[in-house]
Formats: sequence, C-alpha cells, structure tokens
Amino acid sequence: MLVLFVFINALAGGAEIIQTHRFGIFARALAAPVRARDLVLGETLCYLTLALGQALLIVVVGAVMFGVSWGNPLAAAAFIGTWALVGTGAGMVSGTLFRTPEQATAIGPAVGIAFGMLGGCMWPLEIVPQSVRLLGHATPHAWAVDAWVTVLSRGGGLVDIAGYLAILAGYAVALFAFASFRLRRSLVTP
Repeated sequence: MLVLFVFINALAGGAEIIQTHRFGIFARALAAPVRARDLVLGETLCYLTLALGQALLIVVVGAVMFGVSWGNPLAAAAFIGTWALVGTGAGMVSGTLFRTPEQATAIGPAVGIAFGMLGGCMWPLEIVPQSVRLLGHATPHAWAVDAWVTVLSRGGGLVDIAGYLAILAGYAVALFAFASFRLRRSLVTP
C-alpha cells in the first residue's frame, strides 16, 4: 500500500503548484533575482520531502504498531527513496497538466488508483493474462511492486532490486524532465 499511497497523494499534491501559480507567487518570486530553474528545484525539494515523510511515516507506524518487517534495511531505504522520486515527479507533472486545483485533487487520485490496479498494487499480476501483465509494466507501479515483493517476500537485498530501481529511476527522470519543462515554460510565459 505504501506504493499506492505515496503516488496518489503526490498526484493530488499537484494542486499546490496550481494554487501557487494562480496566487501569483511564482510571478512575485521571479521579480526578484531568482531563476525559474531555482523555483522548479525548490518545488521539487518540497514535494520530495513530503513524499519521503509520508513513506517513512507508513514504515515507522507499520513497524512499531503492527510489527511489520520491512526486509533488508538498505534495500528498503533505496526503494523508498527511489519511489519517493517517482511520486514527486508524478506530482509535479500533475501540477503542470491540470488547470485547476479541483481537477488535480479529483482526477489525479483516480489516475493513481487506475495505475495501481494495472500495476499490481491491488492484486498480483500473476493472476491476470499476459497481455495485462505487459500493459501493467508500462506503469512504474508494476516495477515498484516487483521490487517490493523481492525485498519483503524473497529476502532480497540491494543487488537483487538494482534493476528495478534503475527502471524506477528512469521513470523519475522522465517525469522530472517533463514537469520541469512544463513548469519552467509556464513561469516565463504569461
């Protein structure tokens, strides 16, 4: 569920980028000697902190209150950090694609749930036809679930999930690049 919650909340969090833009905060910041790229980096770090905080809260509460074992600590930490980057990128994309905060908070989570369903967050991909399994791996969720299952159920370590982390990092880079392009363009054009 960690995979699903972090992603859904990140998508809904895109509403804050829309609000910041709508209230003219970006425009006022750009009146100072601040570059658009610095504003994008600041937004990214803010969302990354929130995604990491949420993931760590889930892990700590799960471990302390419910005795959940999160597997190899190094592998779990690497996975959580990489997934937080994917969620942050998705949230930033959400904030640049939707026009109103209401759209981001209504449509974003629905998209996140659909990706989660397709990617195996709600049922194992082993029970669906091969075509659906392949389609599911078009989402980052399927790769995240594969990595998480390797760590939690198979006792995998960092080496065992390195390929999954590389794929997830690729998703994060693509999402950040797209979001940065859109956000920087919207900051310098009226």
